[in-house]
Amino acid sequence: MHLGHQLEGSKWSFDHGDGVAKISSVQGSIYCLEAPGTFWMHLTGGVLDAPVIRNKQHVFNCRPWDRRRVPNWRRGTTGATSAGNTVVMGIRTMVYSGRDRVQVGPWKASGTVANLIPFPAREKLPVEVVYKTIDEARDLGFTSGYTAALNPSQAKSFFDAGFTLHEELHLLRRELTQEITVTRGATRRARKADWDQILYLDGLAFQEFWQFDRIALADAVRATPRHRFQVIKSEPVHGYHVTGLAGINSYIQRVAVHPDAQRMGYGSALVNDSLRWAWRNGASLAQVNTQITNERAVALYERCGFTFAPHRLVVLHHDFSRGRNDAPEPPLYS
Repeated sequence: MHLGHQLEGSKWSFDHGDGVAKISSVQGSIYCLEAPGTFWMHLTGGVLDAPVIRNKQHVFNCRPWDRRRVPNWRRGTTGATSAGNTVVMGIRTMVYSGRDRVQVGPWKASGTVANLIPFPAREKLPVEVVYKTIDEARDLGFTSGYTAALNPSQAKSFFDAGFTLHEELHLLRRELTQEITVTRGATRRARKADWDQILYLDGLAFQEFWQFDRIALADAVRATPRHRFQVIKSEPVHGYHVTGLAGINSYIQRVAVHPDAQRMGYGSALVNDSLRWAWRNGASLAQVNTQITNERAVALYERCGFTFAPHRLVVLHHDFSRGRNDAPEPPLYS
């Protein structure tokens, strides 16, 4: 089962062959979180591409997801609820307008705050598509929402629709032209048993808004067609990284080190492991974004060869109770 389907009906099954989920005897709505080719960095990343889902009823080209892949998943918790024969797990739905579309889903495990991820056919969405998305999110029960990180051209339509600036982010890039030297044995593959420690140190390493819960971590791990999820080989776990790969582009989704274990080289070990894996798997460009106030993270990425992109990214917020005529003036940003 995939973290993004709403299934209504007492009989349903999945055939995970080749990533195709076949649904049988289902009444009501089915929502797909992501289809092959949907590449995005969790909340703070750039959306690159997504195919149109062609069949809305029985067959979706969706990557299979199993609740067992999220440790301690239970019905009614971490964004998953059940009532009768209905199972709702992190509902995602796609708002369509011509070739433009916007994915609407919960912000982490929140039931009332939405996460909006645009998939524009061109450089930016028409403002009417943003208004349509707001209406759809409101109909789904969301009272407010945050966008994924947007570049300035993408952000304009959202500003015009009444969104306000929540936070700016640095975007850093590094070209991958040769294999990266790493310290052998510094990291290992993350296990399910590590998740509690990973989420604990993540909560210590980031401000509350940016902290991962289990749903957010699962989303980050599953956000791209291929990923690498490694932890520092230590007991307890001192740090971890999640890196995604889509074509020739790699995305450092997350790097976190326990505050008590910083300045010991763990951050560099994690970033270098990410870059080496990306290079070995065909990537030619690595990207990462981070808070402007996170000077330690910026210094780490610069030491690892990253440079600033020409523009910053922005995360925007909207209170859905406001009408169109209540839209504030867009603030200036870099």
